[in-house]
Amino acid sequence: MSKKQEKETANIDPGRRAFLSKGIVMLGSTALLLHFGCAPTQRKVFQFADQQEAPNFGLNKHAADFWIKILPENIIQVFSPKVEMGQGIFTTAALCAAEELYTDPKFVKVVHPSTHNGPLDPFGTGGSSSTAGLFMPVRLAAASMRLALENAAAKKWNTNAANIETRDARLHFGSQQISFADLVAESTSFKFDKKPALTARENFKYIGKDNPRTDLKDKVMGAPIFGIDHEADDLQYAVAVESPYINGQLQSADSKEAEKMTGVLQIIKEDNYLLVIADSRYHAEMAARKVKANWKVERKWDQADIDAAVQVGKGKFESIQKEGKAAAAFKDKDKGEILEVEYRTAAAAHAFMEPKGTLANYKDGKLYVVTGSQQPGRDRTDIAKALDMKKADVELQCAFLGGGFGGRFYLNKVVQAARASKLIGKPVHLVSTRESDFLNNYYRPSSHHILKAKIEDKKVVAAQHDMASDDMVFDHVPGIMKLMMGADPSTCHGALFNYNFPNRNTNSWRVDTPYVTGIWRGVGIVATSFAKEVFIDEVAEKIAQDPIDFRLQYLHNDKDHRHERLRNLIEKVKNVAGWTRQKNNQMAQGFACAMDRATVVAGICEAGIIDGKIKVSKFTLGIDPGFVVNPEGVRQQCEGCIMMGLSSAIYEKLIVKDSMVQHSNFHQYPVAMLSDTPEIEIVIQSTGDEVFGVGEPPIAPIAPAIANALYAATGKRFRSTPFRDLI
Repeated sequence: MSKKQEKETANIDPGRRAFLSKGIVMLGSTALLLHFGCAPTQRKVFQFADQQEAPNFGLNKHAADFWIKILPENIIQVFSPKVEMGQGIFTTAALCAAEELYTDPKFVKVVHPSTHNGPLDPFGTGGSSSTAGLFMPVRLAAASMRLALENAAAKKWNTNAANIETRDARLHFGSQQISFADLVAESTSFKFDKKPALTARENFKYIGKDNPRTDLKDKVMGAPIFGIDHEADDLQYAVAVESPYINGQLQSADSKEAEKMTGVLQIIKEDNYLLVIADSRYHAEMAARKVKANWKVERKWDQADIDAAVQVGKGKFESIQKEGKAAAAFKDKDKGEILEVEYRTAAAAHAFMEPKGTLANYKDGKLYVVTGSQQPGRDRTDIAKALDMKKADVELQCAFLGGGFGGRFYLNKVVQAARASKLIGKPVHLVSTRESDFLNNYYRPSSHHILKAKIEDKKVVAAQHDMASDDMVFDHVPGIMKLMMGADPSTCHGALFNYNFPNRNTNSWRVDTPYVTGIWRGVGIVATSFAKEVFIDEVAEKIAQDPIDFRLQYLHNDKDHRHERLRNLIEKVKNVAGWTRQKNNQMAQGFACAMDRATVVAGICEAGIIDGKIKVSKFTLGIDPGFVVNPEGVRQQCEGCIMMGLSSAIYEKLIVKDSMVQHSNFHQYPVAMLSDTPEIEIVIQSTGDEVFGVGEPPIAPIAPAIANALYAATGKRFRSTPFRDLI
């Protein structure tokens, strides 16, 4: 084994992913040694959590044959505990398996395991953790499987395993050869090495090279791979009648007219909703419209009420960064000057293309469920608890997700579908209407930010970021974690100052809004990066310095390798985009950058206002996510983030009136269209041996880069989203 192989094998669980052991030690020690509620302690715990990659809970503990099956047709089936929701994890897993099996990826088929027959990630799929979480476990399983097959072939041919050559799902020894499938059919048992040597980076054939998506054909040909597609014999269709009001409580319902409609089998009334079950989705939806329900609303909320609630200074105060003596610097009125600016971001819906769908089939005391979920393990637990069943009797099969973005972590309506199937004794397919997905879901919270900087001799001597927003994940974590961190780590993600200002404070106000809020792609960094990066441009202008040069001046922490990587990336993006700031009379350039845990990103946007509309003509986006497994996949993720970030910045805004969300479908909730697509250029910088997140970090600089470009083009600051409201 080479030194590099020994090093790579030893680092199966790098420190950044050893969240369980490292985190529990730190958090447990904190709990024992320091009293809860202590601000310095909470800041340390929050900052630790804010910098950690999403946890990878025990994915390395499974033997190779739990991950990989050799099918009779000589296809290598790999189970992915990370769900495929467009991020390309099936392609990544196929490349990792193929690399260590010495086999072309065309022989590898990646599938979702059910909760009964493969590795299950209790964390779920999110936090840009898919590639980082599977890079080592899949390679280890594949290498272990290959070694086991080579040993079995060596035994069959009475030779040493070192003499066996493996390529394209076949084993060779001299003139003799056998397929993986035939060897598996002959052999009764295999011994799997828990720590096999892995292929050295310089010998990679597939990893690190551009590779097409393995799921492309199924999607183009319309294969039934999404939750909305699945069928079963004697399948009944369900549509829910839910409150159109925020926190509306069902008082009564008249379903007589609906019950008489064609195809209706049954109408089920539950705690706060009704399910109309019929022989087709159309019949169920038409009947649901005839149900006359009365809803009680304790308070009528309007958008102005929510905006007033989401305000710095209101809610629960938490200090999450306190370095140096920023407060003292701001109190000293005799030196320098203070720049103070406010920013706001709007609440947003997930607006994914595929409505949520669940097929549930209860039979003989067992329940089989197919759904698109970012957290299938949790959904299974919720079903078992709600139906008073053993988890062993509930099998959940995850389907492809037609868009997730955090919107399928919770509230997937799997319990409703399961209850209906158990009650009527038939398989039930519950599919949300588009209106239901908009009106009865959780949303990205709005936010309010006040940033200020103390400037002396054209240098920033102190900076402070105060922000207010609702929680994203605190409703779903143990109470002790809330006490230990103080601030919601998702809502405040990216709020800390990473620039080397000598004195830095960041504070959070946790506020309550009337609707349910939760994870949205990028979590808090969408809002926090917008506020910080537009503010940084304003500070640079105040001291008459180029905004990129200003940032580079304060990215010099030698202990933080992200600063070095980001500086290098910024220079590359600057050169590729041809940074000149003013392009012509109508279009100009804007810059923004961000550090999302261990991934660094930087972007230059060309934008202006043409014929009264915002036009983004080009976006050059750079990313350094550590070692790049599939450059083409990284480009696709970056392109998706550019369009989603553009859509959020320019168009998207959740509006409430009389406690009703005013957007029931896309005709009321505008998003970016194909006509909004700019010219896109992606700059990829691959550094080191570790793999970091890609799916969310690239969205961070999109809104601020657009805002900064619009200012350069028009002279007007865009300090709140969506920008269309400001022109």
